[in-house]
Amino acid sequence: MLNDTLSRLIDRTRDALRFHLIPWLSTVIAVSLCFYLLAILSCLAATYRLSRPSWTAEDRATVYMHPDICRQVQEGLAEELRSRPEIRHVSLISQEDARRRTEALLGQWKGVLTGLGDTFFPPSLEVQFQPETLGSKNLDALITKIRQSPEVEDILYGRGQSRPMVEGTTAVEYLWWGGMGFAGAVALLMLFLSSRALILSGRDALEIYSLAGATDFYSQAPFYLAGIMQGCVGALLAVGLSVFSTAQFQTVLPPLLIPVVSLKAWQQLFLAVGLLSCGAVLGSAGTWLALKKSA
Repeated sequence: MLNDTLSRLIDRTRDALRFHLIPWLSTVIAVSLCFYLLAILSCLAATYRLSRPSWTAEDRATVYMHPDICRQVQEGLAEELRSRPEIRHVSLISQEDARRRTEALLGQWKGVLTGLGDTFFPPSLEVQFQPETLGSKNLDALITKIRQSPEVEDILYGRGQSRPMVEGTTAVEYLWWGGMGFAGAVALLMLFLSSRALILSGRDALEIYSLAGATDFYSQAPFYLAGIMQGCVGALLAVGLSVFSTAQFQTVLPPLLIPVVSLKAWQQLFLAVGLLSCGAVLGSAGTWLALKKSA
């Protein structure tokens, strides 16, 4: 029974697309370009979030200590900061931990770190402040006091001297989100226009089904299936184009930058699932809007 229903649905969808195959395929290509832009912007935003330093957050700071101070002094400074009421949490990052983090970031290119001494990876403290102290004079005074400590080599603080850079990266993030929203909106508009043209060409069939007492699901299902197929096929093309262009782009990058733009297997799978879901949702939404507009 289910197989017969699916078979009839596919046959009706094929009949509906018979005279609109070229416009339908043109919309698929256009939608795939929108999804490709969406994929690139999503990968850039995700890479930035995973690789940006923790101190760029407004409630965090990174305190770099001199490489030659002993572990006991490092832990003493960490305990001193933990006792401050302005501070919520302090994590000690040793030289070994800093090296492991860098090696994990570089992946297969971690060999470039060979020969670098421990002084290249200074110990540091990752500090998180209490939310109620952000922007207060007490916090500014504490930052100044930490910077003047003899154990401290430098301190990076998102709301301090590096605030212009943090604000710049935040603006870039807003541009990314705006670009993704724009790409999604354009894809939805094209799916809507394609579905509306298909529905208008099949208006006679819809009226016949309505007079015969057919349910809305039975009469409208082929249009929904055509819209979902458009979104999903466009998403698959975008995934393939994203993986191919990323692989080609890596051939012209310096070795140290390759891990930044590489797509691991799980990332490719996540991208494919995300775009397919987005394609199915936008395809359904475009068809729904077209049916409402044509009612």
